[in-house]
Amino acid sequence: MSTLPEKYTIALAQIAPKIGDLSANRDVHLEYIERAKSAGASMIVFPELSISGYLLRDLVGEVAMSAEDAFFKPFKQLSHEITIVCGSVEISRDSILYNTAFVFEEGKLLHRHRKVYLPTYSVFEEKRFFGEGDRVRTYESRLGTHGALICNDIWHSSTLWLLNLQGAELVVIPTASPLRGLGESAEADSMRVFRLLCESGAKINTLYVALVNQIGWQDGLFFWGSSALYGPNGSAIGTASPHTEELLLLEVDREWLRRERIATPLRRDERVELVARELSFIRSLHQTKPTA
Repeated sequence: MSTLPEKYTIALAQIAPKIGDLSANRDVHLEYIERAKSAGASMIVFPELSISGYLLRDLVGEVAMSAEDAFFKPFKQLSHEITIVCGSVEISRDSILYNTAFVFEEGKLLHRHRKVYLPTYSVFEEKRFFGEGDRVRTYESRLGTHGALICNDIWHSSTLWLLNLQGAELVVIPTASPLRGLGESAEADSMRVFRLLCESGAKINTLYVALVNQIGWQDGLFFWGSSALYGPNGSAIGTASPHTEELLLLEVDREWLRRERIATPLRRDERVELVARELSFIRSLHQTKPTA
């Protein structure tokens, strides 16, 4: 791999996908990719299920594709110039459907992340339609060591920690989060918790976190946008609108990452063997627990 850039621009494409309209959504993606390229971005990230729309329900099987589908040919071609992260319903070789984030780079599929933690509570019903992903892995991009999670994955703190231990410098989190928990505060619970998770996750793991949320209405739910890039000290470098579509361009600086990791060497001090031993102990407790 060639020398990694010290700085690069990441584009957060906060869009409002149309449910089930693959052609229209692809046109929007290609428009935003061209805009990001023209602005000098090296990478663009779209929301969760950005190709298909989120609230698909019985349309899930109709919009499912593999990464080898001809639909993705223009994405692969453009990925020679800009790294592309987008979301779609993936059908595996054994016909299991997954909520997947695809990473295209250098003309090919570089990485896929299948959503690990599928919410089935409140307005969510993902386990009815999707299989569960079974791994959390980094990948080597031309921009550095990166990782990908999807929305609810970050509500489980182990996922970001696992990527940190594998050397992740940036973790992208395509998201489809609607407003939930509205009260007297101007900030809904869903907005507040995602912000806290990203702030603390970036700080504790000393890495960049890019949250890219959908915006707008889908089937009676409002997706609150507010896509943001969080720096390795936990601060928000920039945040998109909570009301409208937006292409937000922000800078990733590897020197800042180095400084923060030297100042707060949490990754250096992790005790993986201790955690592995204690997890083994916890597993033994569950295995010996009597069933009802």
